[in-house]
Amino acid sequence: IIGEGTINGNSTSATIKSNTTGKTIIDGDCLINSENHQSISNNNIVIINKGRIVSEAAEAVCIYSESSIEVNGGSLQGINYAISNANGNVTVSAGVLEGGTFGIYNKGNTLVTGGIIKGDFAIHNTKGYYLKVTGGEIISEKYMQNDGILEIIGGKVYGKTFAIDMPVDTAVLTIGTNEENPLVDITSPIIIGDNYGIRNVNNYTVNFYDGIIMGPEGKTIRGTVTDIPTGYRIVNGTQTIENTTYETAYLDNTYYITFNENCENAQTTTKDIKYGTVIGELPTLTRENYIFDGWYTAQTDGEKITKETVITADTTFYAHWLEVVASTTIGDVTTNYASVQNAIDAAGTNAGATVTLLKDEIAETVTIAKNQDINIDINGKTWANIGDQTITNNGKLTLKGDGKVTSSSSYTITNNGTFDKYGNGTIEYTGRAY
Repeated sequence: IIGEGTINGNSTSATIKSNTTGKTIIDGDCLINSENHQSISNNNIVIINKGRIVSEAAEAVCIYSESSIEVNGGSLQGINYAISNANGNVTVSAGVLEGGTFGIYNKGNTLVTGGIIKGDFAIHNTKGYYLKVTGGEIISEKYMQNDGILEIIGGKVYGKTFAIDMPVDTAVLTIGTNEENPLVDITSPIIIGDNYGIRNVNNYTVNFYDGIIMGPEGKTIRGTVTDIPTGYRIVNGTQTIENTTYETAYLDNTYYITFNENCENAQTTTKDIKYGTVIGELPTLTRENYIFDGWYTAQTDGEKITKETVITADTTFYAHWLEVVASTTIGDVTTNYASVQNAIDAAGTNAGATVTLLKDEIAETVTIAKNQDINIDINGKTWANIGDQTITNNGKLTLKGDGKVTSSSSYTITNNGTFDKYGNGTIEYTGRAY
């Protein structure tokens, strides 16, 4: 059929009926109308490139078993359905399909690559049948209903109630393609519902591999998602469309690392890391009277992490702190340490290095190695040990400053080297001083 003009039917049968060997091609700017029945009844092949196909009583086009229809342009309008697919094959690449109830009622196989499909329920994909959407727009006054197998790789699906409803246990919905890196797919589908993006109240199968799902006030998906790509997760953001703020669900493989200072008035910092990659350089901290001991997986205890730690989830790491006990001064440089022994070891063989006690009521046993020349400034503190000797000296030890060094058992100092004492400090003992 080419050219302009009108073909009108007013009987109880279709305006155009294509039998099992017939082939109908509409390639003109014409109107095909039915007042009482279907405009086109097809048992073989229909190709619509142009024109208007209108039914005032039923379906614009009805196709039957093993027949097919291609819509490459034009418009189809039916009081009930634009297309009723009864076990045939439907392909829509362009044009406008509008039904009072359904744009497409699918009981066969349907592929939508483009065009606009409208209806109260723009598409009803029934139990056991397959519908694939790679492009175009599907616009529902209520929602698109899926009882069968629905795969949405691209295009846009919009519903004033829900974009997609999945009310029965035979429903399977796949959004996007399960590829290694879904974020690079430029055909990502967009699904928007004014109430929910997707309603899946009974938790039937929903596979979310790519795309964007939107609904107001966080109502992106009602129900659960069965599967997403390895290394990705569903995250929520916000987007404003026509002055209405929608919550947006989308896939992301960026994980959020939080570093908690783990002290009074603790602050936190964050870092974004791709799934499966190492964390990289770690923050360093300072705190008065404490030494930063690194980042751990728990507030107390836990495992210490390094820049080579691999990230596979959102994670919080906690700073661990060691209280300053003593300092070591070598020349003009003073460094704090969390134990007296660490301070002594840091002095090395630097002659005249000074270890200063910075914490009172220390209970620690230390050893001064051979060839060390250590000054220990008691600094007004009390240094005690409830066990064996407090100090074992195998080198040269000089005690300085006020304060007290004591032991409740055995020797306070075991001296195997040279020992001097200056200042007003005392050495107390239960047994012998040294």
